[in-house]
Amino acid sequence: MKKKIIDNIKTIFYALIIALFIRCLFFQPFYIPSSSMEPNLLIGDRLFVSKYSYGYSRHSLPFSPKIYNKRILGKVPERGDIIVFKTPADNRTDYIKRLIGLPGDSVQIINQDLYINNVKVKKRKVDNSIDINCGNEVFEPIFFEETLPNGKKYVAAYRKEGTMKNSDEFIIPKEHFFFMGDNRDCSKDSRYLSSVGYVNFNNLVGKAQLIFFSNNKKRGSFFKFWKWNQTLRFDRFLKKNQIMQNILKFEANLNIKFKNRSLLIAALTHKSANQKVNNEKLEFLGDRVIGLVLSKKIFDLYPNVSEGVLDKRFASLVNKKNVL
Repeated sequence: MKKKIIDNIKTIFYALIIALFIRCLFFQPFYIPSSSMEPNLLIGDRLFVSKYSYGYSRHSLPFSPKIYNKRILGKVPERGDIIVFKTPADNRTDYIKRLIGLPGDSVQIINQDLYINNVKVKKRKVDNSIDINCGNEVFEPIFFEETLPNGKKYVAAYRKEGTMKNSDEFIIPKEHFFFMGDNRDCSKDSRYLSSVGYVNFNNLVGKAQLIFFSNNKKRGSFFKFWKWNQTLRFDRFLKKNQIMQNILKFEANLNIKFKNRSLLIAALTHKSANQKVNNEKLEFLGDRVIGLVLSKKIFDLYPNVSEGVLDKRFASLVNKKNVL
């Protein structure tokens, strides 16, 4: 009996060591507690953060022990990455934001436009009917697809009224980074120097990679299993954060909102991507949706040509030669 108890204790101990090893070196789960990254990350999303993406610091370990003040195997992050970091104010609190400015950059908001190194960030208005949260408040936003200097695109939300029109110019120090939330008017980020400000390279925890679970707390607790069909966001399970941006742009192109986005994703996913699931009937619908998007784009590009010319334009895009 005594030997069995000892064996069980050893098994638990080894399991904890393995879990700690994975958490410190590879992946750490992270919970989205606020709306500062809407519409791309929602309250209740749970995602994996890769610890190896930017190397390791003391913040890669639980409780951030003060044993080393350098970064090991450090890799400079790319502008536009969604990153978890420890706030400089206390070096304990986890924040998740989008990387906007690199060391040596200047960042400023002028007349509601974002400037990086005195160059205005390209943006395009995106029509969408979803609302955005800010604490207990729900507001109707304006969405823009912004393109950073390295070509990284994402969707950001701004208030229709009361948005930040101008800011000071922020000059980012050496080995520091400038972060902003995608929910621009409901995000405490690097624009607020006293509470967040510039984030040191050593404070980076990891890069947001994959949403593995999502529960809408406003509709009910996860423990109320009889409400799972209302509370669980199945369309966000096991999805990279880029998926939601693509869906929003897809809906904007069609000027409609899909009721069940998980079905849309399935319809646009060929069976070769998941051999265990037969989506052939849904793929048929997905093909029709893609055809509708292409038709609308061609119609917008050539509004004054005849139907026959439009058909030829469509046929020139949808053929074996172009697809291959």
